[in-house]
Amino acid sequence: MVKNTLIIIIFLIATYVSGQDFTGPSLVDFEFIDHSANVENGPDTIRFSISAMDDITGIGSCSVLLESPLGYHNAAGMALFLTSPLSGTAGGEIVIDEYVESGAWKVDQITLYDTYGNKTNYHQFLLQGSYDIEVDVTSNQDITAPLITGFILDPGPYETMTSPDMINFIVSATDAVSGLANAFVTFESPMGFHTAGGIINFESGAAGGTESGTAEVGVFVEGGLWRVNEITLRDIVGNDFTYDYLLLQMMGFPTLTCEVLSTSDILAPMMVSCEMETETVNIGSGEGLFTVTISGTDNLSGLKSADIRLESPLGYHTAASFLQFEEGIPAGTATGTGMIKEHSYPGEWTVTEIGIADVAGNRRSYDEFLLQMMGLNITLNVDNVVSVKDETGEIVSYQLKQNYPNPFNPKTVIEFSIPERTPARIVIYNTAGEKLLTIGEGEYDHGKYKVGFDASGFSSGVYYYRLITDKFSETKKCVLLK
Repeated sequence: MVKNTLIIIIFLIATYVSGQDFTGPSLVDFEFIDHSANVENGPDTIRFSISAMDDITGIGSCSVLLESPLGYHNAAGMALFLTSPLSGTAGGEIVIDEYVESGAWKVDQITLYDTYGNKTNYHQFLLQGSYDIEVDVTSNQDITAPLITGFILDPGPYETMTSPDMINFIVSATDAVSGLANAFVTFESPMGFHTAGGIINFESGAAGGTESGTAEVGVFVEGGLWRVNEITLRDIVGNDFTYDYLLLQMMGFPTLTCEVLSTSDILAPMMVSCEMETETVNIGSGEGLFTVTISGTDNLSGLKSADIRLESPLGYHTAASFLQFEEGIPAGTATGTGMIKEHSYPGEWTVTEIGIADVAGNRRSYDEFLLQMMGLNITLNVDNVVSVKDETGEIVSYQLKQNYPNPFNPKTVIEFSIPERTPARIVIYNTAGEKLLTIGEGEYDHGKYKVGFDASGFSSGVYYYRLITDKFSETKKCVLLK
């Protein structure tokens, strides 16, 4: 009964909106086929079965995360719904490694994905009592991390005036149960502007070992005395422990710093301008592309790349574009393209962040607030227009136009086009996505229509209006100023 109630609630939440998909799939059933695993002599496999439903683009895949009793270890598996059904059942496997913690392992999280990329997470507290989520694991457990027994650092100097250089180091460690796997060593510049790191691999499963490694320091980084920031040791089970600089000092390792000679560049580049070359993207018949141009300056190491991120109305969907400058130039312009996926939320998309980076790795970020202060209100209109032909061969479309006047007080006109006989309505929402009012609801023939929106009873602010038919929906933003 609890399981059925849960399914009904989730299904009601995942409502169908034609042309848009911003809801994840719903879990119908989950159970383990195997309820125990013995990993005393090697890894073992647990099989599971999962059923799900998705009412728009179809189910794509799922991931299942298992966690040990005290949380020391976990294991994960996947299941693929090969035909992307609206509802279906799939099977998957989870491999549990040897030396992990013994006892009753439980599903920590199930994540369902549709073919569009929307996901739904089901955490343990939601699954407990409704589904079969427990397996018993027998193991020669190892829950202790390796120990560091030695560290030697070549103090340099390392010269990076014209090309990168490699910091040399040696790590010794022990692990008495499952055995050693690797170590990761990171270094930090004097003021923390730049870092470098290197990984070494021990003989897998060895009880003890000593290995040498290197960490690359690039050009234009901050010069001076670099220090060991952290050393992380890991065994083959995944147990790890991190030794920071202070702990390494307390343990008495004599050399934890090295000298780096460099032409320092610790200043991030500046963005000069950003222009959206594409005014409108139509995703009515598939994904749509947009083009953006960003200009910037950097007087030391030179420009390298830029990125821009956009967000749909109400924040349901995002898009991004990554741009490459001619590497190392002090000033320049880069152009890139990005993609708005089919079924994304239509309307006026807003640029929420622009980043620009130089060759030295310095990056400056411009968030939405900073862009507004700079007078850059960069938007992209996303349409969901589905075109059809009438009996005369004329191309006509579903279309929702911008209201006029806008901003308005307190009345405005909303115009839309209908290519075929269909029921239609205009729904008004606030910025929280709450439905406030329905206007113009009725049966419409092919043609262009206007409906009035009287906001006398509403307070000043931003509102959204959506045209909804059986085959189409589109949303636009309007502003009420009293």
